[in-house]
Parts: sequence; structure tokens; C-alpha cells
Amino acid sequence: MPNELPPGVTSEMVASAVKRSGFPFQLRVAARLRALLEAIAPADVRIEHEWSFVDRDTSELRTLDLLALVPLTPVDIDNAGVVRVRPQLALLVECKQSEMPYVFFKGDSVDIQSEIIETDFTSRAAPFPMIAGLRREIVEVMHRGKPTGIEAAPVQALDLEEHPFLAAAPRYSPIFSRLQRKESKLEVGGDDAFRGVILPLVKALDHFKKEATPIPTFRYFDLRVAFAVCVIEGPMVLVDADASPGSLERASWVRVVRQEARPDRHPRSRTDVYVIDCVHSEFLDTYVSVHMAPFAEEFAKRALRHHRELATGLGRLVGIPENDERLEPWLKPLTEKQFEALPAGFRNEIPWVSARPKSKARVTHRPRR
Repeated sequence: MPNELPPGVTSEMVASAVKRSGFPFQLRVAARLRALLEAIAPADVRIEHEWSFVDRDTSELRTLDLLALVPLTPVDIDNAGVVRVRPQLALLVECKQSEMPYVFFKGDSVDIQSEIIETDFTSRAAPFPMIAGLRREIVEVMHRGKPTGIEAAPVQALDLEEHPFLAAAPRYSPIFSRLQRKESKLEVGGDDAFRGVILPLVKALDHFKKEATPIPTFRYFDLRVAFAVCVIEGPMVLVDADASPGSLERASWVRVVRQEARPDRHPRSRTDVYVIDCVHSEFLDTYVSVHMAPFAEEFAKRALRHHRELATGLGRLVGIPENDERLEPWLKPLTEKQFEALPAGFRNEIPWVSARPKSKARVTHRPRR
């Protein structure tokens, strides 16, 4: 069979079908993201199309439009010794084109969860922002070889929970939907937004975290902070309970909050809060460069400063003033002597991270891709 279009099919028809498919838009988003993210990390930005993940409910393979990974560790670094965590930024992205408006219902801002408590009383980081790649997701504060009862997820340990990018999105919404035509009217309804945006991104986040779980022998860790983003090319409208024409607002960035029940967990921790940032395509540059990039850079700087505490999940507070609720300025790693004083069973579960390598030579480190 010759490599030619069949009778009745023209190049214009093919081009029109491809344009309607949304794939060109996905390619444009990927190219724009690469340019924006390379401003954060000039080398080694990785973007995967049709990233594969396992559906947690059906165990089937599914795909997400884009996965972007950005190394945040400088290629050459001397951080007072061995660098045991390599911070990375991850964006899990769905791309949506629509002539019909996406309607977001106004909601209140939601406080960031500190940590999740499992039924066996172990703790881990909450889903927003998604932290992946550490052996222990909670930094436990010790004093004289004993736990103090103070535990903090990495974002809290680094005092980033009040960072504007995490705590102050311009608009929040508990639910959104895409308008549909029905004869001569427009209707709100259907599960297109839920099944096409929320479920894939939430499930992809869960798979991403599971995939990044380090094996017990690891001593170096890829510390990934991940965000779910839906880039929309089409009208985005924000409405309140009144829903009058005068109350409608055009929105460029809406943070959609998704709560999921977890009845099998500790009574204090039976809800997970997921976050999906819905961003208009024309606002993508501002979203990444003005809002996300400063957070990523600060996250990397503080994570590298406290790499040993994050790698071991242990720390101590030194010189903290009375009534100061911050942790990051006073958080220090355990000394080797303090580590050795821990109970043997507890100590055997945690990789020891020395303060300095045996050699005094300059340490350089390139993030593992």
C-alpha cells in the first residue's frame, strides 16, 4: 500500500483533526514548560510525554500528558561534606483544550496538612505538597538520645508551610465542571472534569510517590517535591453561590482542593487533602516563574542546608529562643556520639550520615537522573 492519503481524505482534513485532538497543545505546553524550567535549572530538565502510571483502583496502566522533573541541586556543591539529599521539582501535568468554559465554584482556602498518622502510629508527609523519595518522611527531634515528641514533615521542618506559593493561591475551589451544550442551552454537570482531570492527577501523584520509594540500602536520596497542574486553553470562570451574571469572574489560576476519606487510618488522620492547580495557558509563564520558582529555589536551599536531618529523619534543636515556633533556623543533625546513643533497634532502621567525608577533598556531586 503506498504511503499516500486515501481517496476523499485531504491534508486539510488531517490537519483539522489533529488540531482538534489536543496533541499540538500538549506539545506547546511541553515546549513552554521546558523553557520556563530551564530558567530554574539550566541543565538536565526532563520532560516525559504520556507518562505511565498504575491506577491504584484497577491496577491498570494509564498515562498522564506530561511529567516534568527539574534537578535543584547545583552540579558542583560543597555543603560542608557529603550531600545526602538531591532536591528535585516535579510537575505532573494534564493539558485541556475547550471552547466551552470550565466553571469553578468559589471556596475557602485550606490549611496545609502537617502529617499523616497511620494506624500503627507511624507518620508520613501529607499529599500537599507531595514529598517523595525519602526513607523517613518525618523529621523527629531528639534530645539526649530520646525522642521529644516533636515531629515535622519536611515542609514544616524547613519552615515553608507559610510560603506564599503554598499558603496563598489567589482563588480556591472545592469543585469545578465544564459547561456542556444541550440543545440551545448550556448546562453544568457531568463528570468530565472529575474523571478527566482530578482522578488522573490524584492517582498519578500516588503512583509517583510509590515509585520514588527508596530501597533500604540507599544512603543518598532524591528528595522530590511534586505538584499536580492542569493547563487549560479555554475560558475559566469563577462563580459564587449567587451565580448572578455580575458575580462571574474570569480566573487565571484556581487551586482545586480534593479531600479523600481514609477510614483505615488513625482517628486523627482520616482525610487526605490533595491539591490541583488549574492554570490558564496564558498565565503559565507567570505561574511558574513568579510563583512556583521562588518556592522551588527556597526549598532546595533549605533542603541542602539540612540534608543530614532529612536523610536520617532525625534532628536536634540548638539555641532555640523561648516562644520561637520556628524549627529551621535551630535544626541541627545529630552528632555521631548522639546517634550511637540511640536504642539499637531504632538505630538499625536509620542510615547514619556522617558530617564530613573521610577525605578532605572538595566534594562535587551531580544529581542522578
